[in-house]
Amino acid sequence: MLLNQISNVTPDVGLLPIEALIDQSNASSLAPPSCSIDESYKYVFLPVCYSLTFVFSLSLNSVVLLRSCGTRRRWNTSLIYMVNLASTDLMYGLSLPFLVASYILRDRWVFGDFMCRLVRFLFYFNLYCSIFFLTCISVH
Repeated sequence: MLLNQISNVTPDVGLLPIEALIDQSNASSLAPPSCSIDESYKYVFLPVCYSLTFVFSLSLNSVVLLRSCGTRRRWNTSLIYMVNLASTDLMYGLSLPFLVASYILRDRWVFGDFMCRLVRFLFYFNLYCSIFFLTCISVH
C-alpha cells in the first residue's frame, strides 16, 4: 500500500534533470521568459544628467583649480592631490557634451573615430584617477 502511494507522487521539478523537464508533455510552458529591457529612457535621462554634470563640473572644478593655483601659500600633499583630482574631473566634464550629442542622436556617433576613443579614454582615465586620488587623500 505504501509503495503505491510513493509511486503516485510527482517528483519535485527542482530535482529533475533537464532532460526530464524537456520530455514532459507541455514543454513550451517551460521555455525561459524573454527578457527585454526598454532603454528608451537613456535618450532623455542621460542627456539631462550629463548636461547638469557638465555645468557643475566645469564651473566648480574651474573654481577649485583657479583658487588652488592662485594662492601664494606653500603646496602641501593634500592640495596637490586635490588639484590632480579637480583636473581629471575637469577633463571628464569637458568630454560630456559629446556624450550628450550622441544620446540625443540615438546612439549615433558623428565626431569621428579619434573623438570616440578620446571620450572613452577620458571616462576610464577619470574613473581610475579619481579612485586613486581619493584613496591617496584618505590615506594621507
